[in-house]
Amino acid sequence: MPVPNLRPLGFGEILDGAFSLYRRNLTRFILTALLPLAGLAVGGVLMLMLVGSGNEALAGIGGFGLMILLALSVMVQWGALVHQASQSFIAQPVGLKEALRTGMRSMFTLLGSAFVNNVGMSLVMLGGILLMALVGTVVGALGVPAFSLVLGAGVIFGFVFVYVGGAAVLAGAGPAVIVEGKGPVEALSRSVELLRGVFWRTVGLVTATIVYLPIVAVVWVSGLSEGVSGAEGGAAEAWAGFAILAGGIAAAPFIASVFVLAYYDRRVRTEALDVQLMTESLALAGD
Repeated sequence: MPVPNLRPLGFGEILDGAFSLYRRNLTRFILTALLPLAGLAVGGVLMLMLVGSGNEALAGIGGFGLMILLALSVMVQWGALVHQASQSFIAQPVGLKEALRTGMRSMFTLLGSAFVNNVGMSLVMLGGILLMALVGTVVGALGVPAFSLVLGAGVIFGFVFVYVGGAAVLAGAGPAVIVEGKGPVEALSRSVELLRGVFWRTVGLVTATIVYLPIVAVVWVSGLSEGVSGAEGGAAEAWAGFAILAGGIAAAPFIASVFVLAYYDRRVRTEALDVQLMTESLALAGD
């Protein structure tokens, strides 16, 4: 059994390590990101036929079904990629079929975590809106225009902070589901536990990943979009949609790898996971 070389990772090392995982598993990662969405395309055609049937009831069913299918396909993709990145990082075999089966088994749990996380974020945002509305009413009554600008900037910053903070919590929930078998709420709780003391560092990592994604995606999109300039009408729209989809497929494995490495980094720092795995490997070797 190979012994994973686990150790604490710095900010840049996590990003570099994610690229290393991406390069070593490029073909497998891309296939894993593509296959769940290929199923979505088949189902999407059927749903769009219902939407275009002219029957409002069937159109509503088709639209709702398409949204559900999209959400489940993305969860299968995410679960499979997290599994592959995790297995590769800890020096274990990485199989395409096993990854897709893991994604299928975990899709409802991952979807549940995303739903609970989004509900929490919405409640925080709603509370912030109500508070800002109250403060704005008081400020307006006092006639302090300069403070209104500060208040508006605070609202924008608050929304960005809640979004990135929620993404940081959700980032750790995926590995908690796939690696530890946690449930939807347990996974979020586990993520919050691992974030203690490094919340801002994780927010910075998530922000850096989000900021860097256009660079990853543009490389793919620019090449695939060259045909758009010579296309017109529906052909141009098809090319553009295909380019965006390709960019998303190219970026997804990198995001999963970043979050997996950040998860293992926290477990090494707080739980001595490296020592635990080394001990287990030595025990198996002794047997």
